[in-house]
Order: sequence, then structure tokens, then C-alpha cells
Amino acid sequence: MAMKNAASILDRVRGSTSGDPVPTASEIRAWAAASREALERTSFSELVRAQLRAAEIWGSEQTSHFGMILRELRVTDKRAPDTAWVTAEKAAARLPDPWRSAFQERISLSRSAKAHDRLLVMSAARLTAVAAAWGRWLRYCEQTATDVRPTATGLEAYAETITCEQEPPVSRTSCACYLERIVAAYKLAVPAFKSDACTFVVTQHREAARRSGTPTKTGAQLVGASAIYDHGFKLMERGRSNPLRGPHAARDFRNGILLAVGISMPQRARALSRLVYDETLYLLEPGVIRVCLSGEALKLPEIEKPFAQFDRTFRNPGLYAALVEYRDVFRPIMDPGKWLFPSCLDRTRAITEATVGSLTGNLLAREFDVRIPVHRLRDNVATEASEELEQGSRAVGPMLGHSSATTGQRHYDHSEGIKAAREHAAFLDRKRSAPCKLKL
Repeated sequence: MAMKNAASILDRVRGSTSGDPVPTASEIRAWAAASREALERTSFSELVRAQLRAAEIWGSEQTSHFGMILRELRVTDKRAPDTAWVTAEKAAARLPDPWRSAFQERISLSRSAKAHDRLLVMSAARLTAVAAAWGRWLRYCEQTATDVRPTATGLEAYAETITCEQEPPVSRTSCACYLERIVAAYKLAVPAFKSDACTFVVTQHREAARRSGTPTKTGAQLVGASAIYDHGFKLMERGRSNPLRGPHAARDFRNGILLAVGISMPQRARALSRLVYDETLYLLEPGVIRVCLSGEALKLPEIEKPFAQFDRTFRNPGLYAALVEYRDVFRPIMDPGKWLFPSCLDRTRAITEATVGSLTGNLLAREFDVRIPVHRLRDNVATEASEELEQGSRAVGPMLGHSSATTGQRHYDHSEGIKAAREHAAFLDRKRSAPCKLKL
């Protein structure tokens, strides 16, 4: 019976002409419900072939609901990922007492964010990283019969082990971070702990890391902000030209939007993952875009997040038109939500911060033969802005949201950042209208 029901609707599509009515979404869903067993055996290939034929008859836009239903059938709802605080609590739970208790106490204090001392309030990500570093230190101490209390000698020996003897070795930058976190972790349980010798060792390794450079950052990654922005629009065009308005076309368009928005803002993966139509991303009058994010989406000390905000309004007709088309045509294929970057694997939520980073790197590696982390989008923007914008290098700090030394300067940077963001958006739109060779 299932195969008979499946064959009847597929035969209807194959035998139709442009003058016949397009099968409705409710008709396709009813067929799918009656044919679920058959669909599972054929990996939905019959439905895909039906959409191909339907697109030839009625056009890709008129048959986009085929793709929506195909996605409904193929993608199941996943378990909600842990919040950052739950992740921190799990990291603390893996530690033995008394360290576990010390971390749990600090997590509770920081989560409430009621303390006024920025040294007491730590972010969930920071606590997770410190707990992980402390766990590795405890295992090392157990294996080498080293006192867990940090000393200059102990930290130096640990640094030598992880940078030279461990396989694969960690970078100098990571080593300096681990040493600093070990000291920070011990202070959670022993607040009175102070060691000038340990501070000296950490500082020495931090300076060595600065001299050696960051191994994940290379000059080859500076391909130019406009080149990345243009590639985003190429991906959108690939989605637009796909003969099927289905999940693959929607994914290509989403990925193009990711690169274009990532260059236009420009902010970190955490902020990009929080973009939602009409909640944090607003399409105002034609050509005008506003992004408004709370402090939780920004890289700031935890104590400052409740009072901080990222608010930018800029004009970019090209990106505005793409965002409208995405919202009205391609975004609904993914799921009924409003996230700017929905997950391809889960119809109930957006892609995570980590996925934003890995996806950006994968997309740019395929195009430019070099992996460009999402954070390096900001470096590409800074390089091009320094050379192309009227304000030059003075615009870079404010545009990227770098902090200033005083309150007055901070307000000045805020106003300059808005102005620089507007100039940058207008510059990108002009470059697409009249492409020219980058001076990089």
C-alpha cells in the first residue's frame, strides 16, 4: 500500500504539464506519511526525482516546498547542546576535591554576576579552560610526583614537557596560556597564594610566545576583505542558480550570507551565532541594516557583559537585498525559525559558535587554498580598511571594537566605530558594483 501511494503522486508529477496544478505541501506530506517506509528504503531519491521533474515543469520557485518537506523528512530534532555554564560545571565535576568545590563556588558566584570585583567574576568559557588546564596539571603532577602547588621549577618542567617531549607538542602561545591558567586555578582554592617566581615564568613564556608568533596566523590568510565578501555573493548565486530550491540551495545561500555578514560587521563567531531576524538583526528602510547584540555575545569581562551592547546601523544595499531574498526565499526551506544561520542537522536551533568557526574555515579553504579562521576575518577587514578607507588605520580600532584606556576614550571609540562601520559597509558595496584590484 505504501508503494502504491508513493507511485500515485510521483506518477502525477511525471505526467503533469505546466497547465496542471502544482501538488500542494499538504498533498506531499500526506503522501510522505503513507510512504514513510518506502522513503526510508530509497533514501528519499524518489522525492528528489519528483522535485527535479516538478521544477522543470513549474519552475524552481513554485516547487520550493518540495525541498522544505524533504528537509522535514530527513532532519530530526537533536538534543539541545549544553550551555556555556553547564559545560563549565561538567569541567569542574571532573576534578577531585577540594578543587571541584572551589571551581563550583566560583561558577556559582560568576553565574549570578552580582560581585563588583572583576577578579572574582569569571566567564563560563574562562572557567572551563582553567578547569581543563588544572586537570592536565594534576595528571602531570601525579605521573611525575610533582607537588600540585605551582612553583617556578615545576612550571618550567611542565612547559618543557608539553612543548618538547609531548607528541604532538603544543605551541608556545598555548603553553603560556596553560601556565597562566594553572596559577589561576590554584588561586581559586588558595586565594592568598602569591608567587613572584611563578609570575616571572608565566611572563617569560608569554613574551616567548609573542616573539614566535601565532602558528595559526599566517600572511597567506590575508586574502582581502573584499575577496571574502565577493566569495560570499558567489555562494549565494550558486544557491540561486541551483535548479532545485531545496536544502542544498538554501545551505549555499546561508553560507554566502555568513561570509558577507562576517566581513560587514565584523564580529567574532560568538556574535555571528546570535543573529536572529527581527531580534538582533533588523532590516530597516531599504538598504539600511541594524545589528543589536547584548553583552553576552561579546568578548568582554563577565562583570561588564550585563551593561554592554553592540549596536551598529549601516547602509549596504547589496547585502540588504541578499538578506531580504534569503529571508523570503531560501531561509524558509531550512526550518520555520528566524535564526540567520540555521543548522543543517537540526531544525530547532541555529549553528553553534564552534560551527560558525569551522564552517567559515572550510568555505574559505576550498576557495583560497588556505584555512582562514573566522577571527581572521577581522584581520582582513583591518588590513583593507587601513589601506582603503579615508580614516586609514585610525578607523581599525574603533571598527573592530577594541577597548580604550579611559571612559572618555571609550565613548569616543564608540562613536568612531559607528562611523567607521558605515564607511566600511559603503566601501564593500561599491567594490561589488565596480570591482578593482586590491592593494594587498
